[in-house]
Amino acid sequence: MQLTPEQLKANYDSLIAIIEENIESPRKEQLIELYDSMAEHMIMAPASGVKHFHLAFAGGYCIHVRNVVNASLLVAKTFKQLGGTIDFTKEELVFSALNHDLGKVGDGVDPYYVPEESEYYRKRYDRTYTRNKDITNMDVTNRALFLLQKAGIVVTENEFLAIYNSDGMFDEKNHYYLKNWDEDKKPRTFLLEILHWGDAMACKAEYSGWKYDNLTNIDPPKEKKSQTK
Repeated sequence: MQLTPEQLKANYDSLIAIIEENIESPRKEQLIELYDSMAEHMIMAPASGVKHFHLAFAGGYCIHVRNVVNASLLVAKTFKQLGGTIDFTKEELVFSALNHDLGKVGDGVDPYYVPEESEYYRKRYDRTYTRNKDITNMDVTNRALFLLQKAGIVVTENEFLAIYNSDGMFDEKNHYYLKNWDEDKKPRTFLLEILHWGDAMACKAEYSGWKYDNLTNIDPPKEKKSQTK
């Protein structure tokens, strides 16, 4: 998949629009400033390094993040319709979804992903990108949280736990929070699960899009029009 410069810019602008619509000041301005400082790498970043994972092409990151925001909103809506309790704010959900993979953009100076130069790995594993070994090796979610705190952006407890655990049980470091049976040790918000389900479903939809040659764009849930004037 090769996006045009116009498409790349439009996808980045869609993330800025999500921030402007859903994040309150002063975090709105802080987040836009952080994104703009990393815009060059963010616009060009893939969502993964392997073709059959998801969106492993230049610009895939912005598409994936937008998909996760919208998928997470859809999951939250379904969860509520099923009788689940929404114990977090919409801003917390959108903020967490926007930044769950921020570490994939890089360290603020250099990109996280660089093109895979090995012909063997490109052919054998469909790897188009690999981790940039010139930056410190850091877990993606930990780097996301590091970049946010470095920029002085306040993260709520719910957001911290959701971003940290966004990969769910696929990441062993999350077992401390997700793999326990004591009621008093369980997470005190369902935001962790909602974000993870949104991310996982977006990834599967994107994989499906790759497999069947159809670029995945997940739309947000439709809001009911208010009856009051």
